[in-house]
Amino acid sequence: MVVSREEVLAAIRRETEAAGGVVPGIERFEKATGIRRHEWYGVHWAGWGEALTEAGYAPNVWGGDTGRTTDELAKLLAEVVRERGRWPSPAQVGLAHRLDPRIPAANTLRLRLGPKPIRLPSSTSGPSHAPTGRTWPRYSVPCLPRPRRPDRPPPPRS
Repeated sequence: MVVSREEVLAAIRRETEAAGGVVPGIERFEKATGIRRHEWYGVHWAGWGEALTEAGYAPNVWGGDTGRTTDELAKLLAEVVRERGRWPSPAQVGLAHRLDPRIPAANTLRLRLGPKPIRLPSSTSGPSHAPTGRTWPRYSVPCLPRPRRPDRPPPPRS
């Protein structure tokens, strides 16, 4: 079935009005209208933002920027760390996000704050360059610079 440009625009306007002026994303639009992405993408517009603009709305911001500062995100992450008593895994951040919508998703924290910080050793008995605890896979923020191993010379300066 071929969906006309006007039908898609009318559906966008209808869904936006039904949501109280909040412009729908692609997934919400598909679920609500039954108009699939392949019926308009590359047929009438090259992207969802173009369709929204033609319908008379501003394009959605990619990633749903919440307008929170880095400090606000760090404070929310600190709440999760305090609650868990240690650095949370991405799954634990995800669970905290589902239970408390104020807590950002793990990817939001990783993208905005960087990967997991390197923590100082909990005891002085071990080498000073050894981080303690588990690592957060694929994620690594240096709040602290990684100490250089004493047996290696400093990297050359360029």
